[in-house]
Amino acid sequence: MVHSLAMLVVVMGWGILCGVIPARAHAVDLQCGSPFVNAVGPWDYRTARAEDKQMVEKFHYSTPIVLLINGDKKALAWIMGDFNYTLRAFPNHPGALWAVDRVGAKLQTESPPGGRWPIECYYVRALAFASNDGMVYLAYGQYLIRHRRISEAREKIDLAAKYLTERSEWTTNAQYNIGLAYFDLGKFELAQTYAELAAEGGFSLPGLKAKLQRSGHWIARKTVKTEVSPPDGSTRSVEPRSAALPSRDP
Repeated sequence: MVHSLAMLVVVMGWGILCGVIPARAHAVDLQCGSPFVNAVGPWDYRTARAEDKQMVEKFHYSTPIVLLINGDKKALAWIMGDFNYTLRAFPNHPGALWAVDRVGAKLQTESPPGGRWPIECYYVRALAFASNDGMVYLAYGQYLIRHRRISEAREKIDLAAKYLTERSEWTTNAQYNIGLAYFDLGKFELAQTYAELAAEGGFSLPGLKAKLQRSGHWIARKTVKTEVSPPDGSTRSVEPRSAALPSRDP
């Protein structure tokens, strides 16, 4: 079932490119449901009004709720329902996409109680809803790394870097997490580049640099790269912005 969901993303992407499937088609996937239909929203988290975000997050993605990820199994089942609510209202909510994977990892299941679909469905829905959102590709890539689906993960992380660069939506938090992902994928030079960019932008967690140093992959450089090259080969400046995704520091 898991790999069939990944295939669904490929088929949908092909259909959109070829004009067979409209970019915002309201077709319902039998496994994951339609991300375009919900009683509240759905809204693109990047462009949603502050009052809409507050209305949902106040009760379903507040700091006390997120902190319960470290709680017992009963707490995890309860907050999974809140994350599910959040992701139905904002299918591309970056923090909630990170949170559902943490719940699944802690409970060691792909279908945690309180969720409406298997965890991977939330990433499939997010990509169908906002196919150019780099934060969605980053969260999906992290999920795939945890499941050792390395080639798929590398594709998602590359696309995360591509879209965050093209749309000027970089944050130092995203740079740091992409660096961690590249480390896990064995792309150590890229991992160092993003670690340096995050540090240059004021991100203070030292875990990624420490991992690179301990593994013998940190290279002393006189200057920090202020530009990165997305997978398409072009080079664009990176401008750090405010953080949006919880960091996954080792």
